[in-house]
This record gives sequence, structure tokens and C-alpha cells, in this order.
Amino acid sequence: MISVDKKFIFVAVMKTGTMSIIKTLENYSVDKDGYHYTAKELKEGKLLSDASTRLGSKNKHIQMYKQFWDDYYSFGFVRNPWDHFVSLYKWCKKHNNPKTLKGFEHFLLNQYENQLDCLSDWNFTNQTDRLYENEKQLVSFVGRFENIQEDFSTICKKIRVDEQLLFINKSKNDLNYRAFYKSSSQIEMIQKLYYKDIQRCGYEFE
Repeated sequence: MISVDKKFIFVAVMKTGTMSIIKTLENYSVDKDGYHYTAKELKEGKLLSDASTRLGSKNKHIQMYKQFWDDYYSFGFVRNPWDHFVSLYKWCKKHNNPKTLKGFEHFLLNQYENQLDCLSDWNFTNQTDRLYENEKQLVSFVGRFENIQEDFSTICKKIRVDEQLLFINKSKNDLNYRAFYKSSSQIEMIQKLYYKDIQRCGYEFE
């Protein structure tokens, strides 16, 4: 999403509080469809993946992101990879993804063997791949889901808006993500799947 009035660009990363941020800030944005794309795509004004092209080929604002990228405050959020994968599993299960039918352990093994193909329509990769190009951070600020209230407040001060974060799609299951992992090998699968997120952000299974 992009706001000309408040001069900000939000780059969405699925399962990091995206819908809460969009709902809170949507009245400032001119682009109501601006959450399918990577920072690199928005910065360059080019849709680079099949998923982005399919979802955004009719988006008339793509070139606006390129025009204002260097002058606007851009931001996105990331999440602890082990927690992120549990949230991804819950989301897929809620939407009747057949890969979840045999439970979390089978879903993890399947996604490990198939390199996170459960969201092919989103061109799903490591979270930071949506915010980085190689090892260069493209957005002005990377917030953390674990600290979303404080980081969102920091963003609001920067873009000069007075908003309280609305919580949308909040999970009703408060079971800690650690409870889903039953072995060290499962923990290591996430380390390998999300190795770039762990390398760039220093996350640990804690």
C-alpha cells in the first residue's frame, strides 16, 4: 500500500500482522490492492514473478511506487520463523489446504521436501526475501511481529499519524509455537527452510 498524503509505502509479508496493519492504515492509502508484491518489484516498478503478475497486472499504481520509493518511508514486518510456520500451518488448515489433513508433522515434512510450495499463488519464500535484495535491506524499517505494538507506534510517529493498531485475524489458539515441534529434527527443518530469515534477523528457537 502507498500513501501520497503521508508519504509511506508498506510492503506486506504474509502472517506478520499484515491485515491488521492494512486495516489500520487503509484510509491513508491510494492503493487498495498493494500487498501482493516484494520491495524489489515496487522499487523497480516491475512485476517479476508469475504470482505478482497474475495478482497485480491490472494495478494502476505500480509505477507510483517506483516514482516515490526513494523519497517515501517504507516498512515491512517479519516474524520468528518457527512461529511463522505454525501460523502458516493454521492459516492453510483454516482454508482447507489438503496438505494439512494429516496434521502439523506431515505438513512440515511436506513443506520441507517441497521448499514451501503451499502458497504458490504468493510466490512464497523466506519472509525477508520480500524486503531485501541479496543482502541489502530495501525498506526503511523492518519491524518484528513479536514487538508489533511498539514497532507500529514507531512507524506511526515517523509518518505522523495517530492510530492504534487494529487486530485482525488474531488466532484464538494461544498455544505457544514451541509446543508444535516434537523433535530436534523438526526444529532443524525450519532452520534450513528459513535460513535467510535467521541469518538476516538473528532469530532463534526460544
